[in-house]
Amino acid sequence: MRRLTRISLVILLAAAVLAACSALLPAAPGTVLYADSFDDDQSGWATWQGDGGSIQYDQSGLHFLLAAPQYDLWSLSGRQYKDARIEVEADVLGGPLNNAFGILCRYTNKENFYAFVVSADGYYGIYKMKDGERIALTGGGRMEFKPELRQGLGKRRLRAECAGIELRLYVDDILLAQVVDADFARGDVGLLVGTYDQPGVDVRFDTFTVIQP
Repeated sequence: MRRLTRISLVILLAAAVLAACSALLPAAPGTVLYADSFDDDQSGWATWQGDGGSIQYDQSGLHFLLAAPQYDLWSLSGRQYKDARIEVEADVLGGPLNNAFGILCRYTNKENFYAFVVSADGYYGIYKMKDGERIALTGGGRMEFKPELRQGLGKRRLRAECAGIELRLYVDDILLAQVVDADFARGDVGLLVGTYDQPGVDVRFDTFTVIQP
């Protein structure tokens, strides 16, 4: 009886080791790691309201309204990833077209993360915040203009990829930027909206998905 119990224990330990090793292995490419359509206002995204604006669940979306100039607001999923392909639908509802909205990747804290942003007047860029300093990784330190990008109000499909040291930004399946940076290897994912000289930027995000690249 002792012998059988000992064999069973060895089998259980082996199974536990295999399960732990499997948990460390990356998912197969194309696997959906997380998805949120923002239908449930308790799904875990941070909301906020203050003098600078608000972030609220609204009409099956995550709604950002910025009431101050030169201001950024972001909300995080609360989920950590190493490599991730992040997709979201962004609907620009109103405000100045000279704006910024997009995706955060490998967010460690407010002073360390990557941001993939576009504007409603045809500009785009990838930047990192490192130790509180904003560093543009594209455009020689500036947002770049691309006439093929949709301008004005309405919806765009944004896609950011953080795969190893490669960072890529797509809008409506158009590859806009591809850079290499090794400063951040893992972190949270989230959404960002910003203003420049004029307040009133109004953006709703929907259908947020994280996929194994």
